[in-house]
Amino acid sequence: MLADLLRFGLSCMLVSLLVAPAEATWTLRIETTDPNTLPMEPLSLSISLSNDSDHSIFGYGIITPGSGYILFAVSREDEPFRMVSDGDVYANVSVEPAEFAPGYRVEAQTFLYFGRRAKSDPLSQYAFPIPGTYKVKGMKFDIKNQMMIESNVLSVSIRQPTGVDMAAYDYLRRHTSSRLLRQTVGYSRGKTQWSVIRKQEEFIKKFPGSRYARYVHDSLGRTYLNGLKHEYDLGITHLEKAASVKDYFLADRALARLVMPA
Repeated sequence: MLADLLRFGLSCMLVSLLVAPAEATWTLRIETTDPNTLPMEPLSLSISLSNDSDHSIFGYGIITPGSGYILFAVSREDEPFRMVSDGDVYANVSVEPAEFAPGYRVEAQTFLYFGRRAKSDPLSQYAFPIPGTYKVKGMKFDIKNQMMIESNVLSVSIRQPTGVDMAAYDYLRRHTSSRLLRQTVGYSRGKTQWSVIRKQEEFIKKFPGSRYARYVHDSLGRTYLNGLKHEYDLGITHLEKAASVKDYFLADRALARLVMPA
């Protein structure tokens, strides 16, 4: 028993010596670019990772959203933190570790949207389901896939909807199973989820002036262009409406999709 404890203690010291000094010098920071977020709405985030030390760091100096190198957690009021998913498309990213010199810095833009849904609470699928004060933090994995660094804790106020936004919010709460604000409508066994598309079109007709409409336009536009070529013109129309919103933080992405070849 004593021998096992000694071996465990020595192994912990060895890991600390080999990993901790390098990883402890990374600085991970998150900030929001939109303080007026509504419930169920994605939260725009700016992420930066920098080597603020006086020596090089060997490891993964990337913060590609959706790659698995950065995770996010959200807490409402004084509740425990829970993991959430960012809004970028998940993909397998193969990146070799490298040596990053002092002063190295990289930035990325992403957004938080989906949470991990609990069966007893459909609204839990959203990172920010109801108005209130939330805390957000990012976490970076090191080269050994051990969580070694956390970002600053960002305080976010999710405001109460009013007017047409309140009516749209109530509608979204009644249709939580459809995730009407999602990026693109998925496909199930090769078949488009037409029921979701119909509900999105219905939402646009009911609440064209709501803040939520931009996300539905974006979603419909990308869905039509990605998988429904015979609806190309309709997809363009939806993306143009999304891109025309001045304070839409994904407007640049919508514009970029508009200039891509069919």
